[in-house]
Amino acid sequence: MAAEVVMPKLSDTMEEGRIIKWLKKVGDSVREGEPLLDVETDKADIEVEAFDTGILLEITVEEGETIKVGEKIGLIGAPEEAEKVEKPAAEEKKLVGARFIAPDSKERIEKPPLEEKRPEATGEPEKREKLETKAEPREERGEIGRKPKEVEEARKADREKEAQPRREPEVSIHMEKQEAIEKFVARRSPGKVAASPLAKELAQGHGIDLTAVTGTGPHGEIVRRDVEKIVSEREAARKPEAKAARPERTPELKATPLAVVLAEKEGVDLDEIKGTGIGGRIREIDVKAYVARRCELRGEEFHELSLMRKTIARRMTESKQNIPHFYLVMPIYMGAALRFRKQLNEGKDENQKISVNDIIVKAAAIALERTPEVNSTFSDDKIKINKSINVGVATATPDGLVVPVILDANKKSVGEIAIEARDKIERAKKRKLKPDEYSNATFTVSNLGMFGIEQFSAIIDPGQSAILAVGAVANEPVVLDGRIETRQMMRVTLSCDHRAIDGYIGAQYLVKLKLILEKPERIIL
Repeated sequence: MAAEVVMPKLSDTMEEGRIIKWLKKVGDSVREGEPLLDVETDKADIEVEAFDTGILLEITVEEGETIKVGEKIGLIGAPEEAEKVEKPAAEEKKLVGARFIAPDSKERIEKPPLEEKRPEATGEPEKREKLETKAEPREERGEIGRKPKEVEEARKADREKEAQPRREPEVSIHMEKQEAIEKFVARRSPGKVAASPLAKELAQGHGIDLTAVTGTGPHGEIVRRDVEKIVSEREAARKPEAKAARPERTPELKATPLAVVLAEKEGVDLDEIKGTGIGGRIREIDVKAYVARRCELRGEEFHELSLMRKTIARRMTESKQNIPHFYLVMPIYMGAALRFRKQLNEGKDENQKISVNDIIVKAAAIALERTPEVNSTFSDDKIKINKSINVGVATATPDGLVVPVILDANKKSVGEIAIEARDKIERAKKRKLKPDEYSNATFTVSNLGMFGIEQFSAIIDPGQSAILAVGAVANEPVVLDGRIETRQMMRVTLSCDHRAIDGYIGAQYLVKLKLILEKPERIIL
């Protein structure tokens, strides 16, 4: 039995993923555990492996498109199941209502016939002519040579067959997409207006959208003369250079559901967009590119949010709305820590040297050991004290903030922390981290000191109870024993979740951190 390929959840914060590249194409053999596609998540670009063995029968989401976790993106099955797949993604699809119908499908979609409102017979020649035309008998195909009884029986069988409900391919679409698609098709389909058969035929031949025509027939029905008037007006206004004008688009929809939803949201006419998908199909990225060009012409500039930036926006908003923050600031003398760092780095290569931040991470972990209430999580009216001390190191990347995690930081030496942090930070900037390398942090250190920032307040990451914001080390005048001296000082700010941590606990943590950093040789080994 064929198995669906769905967008996997690759991190605890992931809600949707963008397909970067399919590593297999439809018809290729796939083995379980073999790389299948590359996915952009809110944290990193990750290679996704196949969970089944067989043939890649279908690709339902193209490269560059975004889809929610758990939704179908492809289909893997046995070779003999290929014929059962209604429509590969590589073939063009026609959208009718809320279902996709393949162009070569033998299945026919029945539209309810538009009732002709016949005017009563009068002495007007035009109306009599129309009624007589409608009353003309239609020669039925295949009836020549049959007996009258056989013809009547055949007609009866055909009527019974046509009266049966038609089955359509049941390819469900998300309700939001379905509503937008139905609105689009209904708006552009000439079959939704009341018009006589002659008017419809004439409009189709001249590429006229009947929804834009005002009917003068009975009950506002569009008749032949209404269409002929439009044709005459067009011919009178036509100029030689108008020959290259773009023909009217038919109601056939050559766009993905995501593209239709986005176009509806942005108020974009899909007729104005050139598709880059298979068979000229309009994709979500085509609509985004069109919107960007439109904004540029208007002198506006908008930047599409990356998945990472979307997640940051959502989680930081959630944090500030739900977590009652309070902030504690502590000045710390860093002269001893800087001398200690210099001693540790003597004779080491550049790629092995310890940074000031490595020392701060180690000190923060030891202080958490001594103040376990800060290494906690508030959830469901309970406070959980985390046994593991996993310190996240906030890292800036072009797409946003990533937080590689140093697991069991209290049990590692400064040198081990330095090597691990350097490796993970470099890979974070290249979006190469694995999910377990940016998950399960119990506390975070955010350092902006290298940019000269003296002091700032950070927002607590949901799932944690505190975050330490680190400022720059700078020479400041300090009064010692009645004398003014210049000392190397650093300010740190502890943001606390008041549901789990009181001011006293937060203050105790900063006092212990200060003692460790001001006498580091006794503890950071």
